Amino acid sequence: INYTYYSSRYTAYISMKVKKVTDQKQGFSAAKDILYKIVNRDTVLFLSGGSTPKLLYAQLAKEGKIKLGAIALVDERFGEPFHLNSNEKMIQETGLPSYLSENDIFYYPILQKGKDRKTAALEYDKVVGSLFSRFFDRFCLAFSRVRRGSLEPARYFRRLNYWRSD
Repeated sequence: INYTYYSSRYTAYISMKVKKVTDQKQGFSAAKDILYKIVNRDTVLFLSGGSTPKLLYAQLAKEGKIKLGAIALVDERFGEPFHLNSNEKMIQETGLPSYLSENDIFYYPILQKGKDRKTAALEYDKVVGSLFSRFFDRFCLAFSRVRRGSLEPARYFRRLNYWRSD
């Protein structure tokens, strides 16, 4: 697995450090080390979904060391909140939202009950815009490419610091 960390305080992708690891466990350990060093109460962290990061999110919740201003999602499988394949449901199962709530860290899921795809996307776009105006430090964990039919605040991605695994 090739984990790449792209970071710059002002523009994403200016400086790059590549850390190669041999397995998922090493990758998650490297991701946690970076997160613990660079995020703080002035940071919004954007999480990707899917099955890959589930163990990492559970570890972050269990260790209880990460301090952030807010967490939001970068993508979601559309449907009602907590539907079977939703990233929101996966993240809920890790215990991370409980940790966030107990530590006064704001959490912004995408799905909204009774909203159609377009309305949910437009409203979440406003949420992401407000997070970008409130938090100068922005960091994204991306573990997979966004699939067709998902929701994402794409217009903001170019302004994020990235941790990505391919």
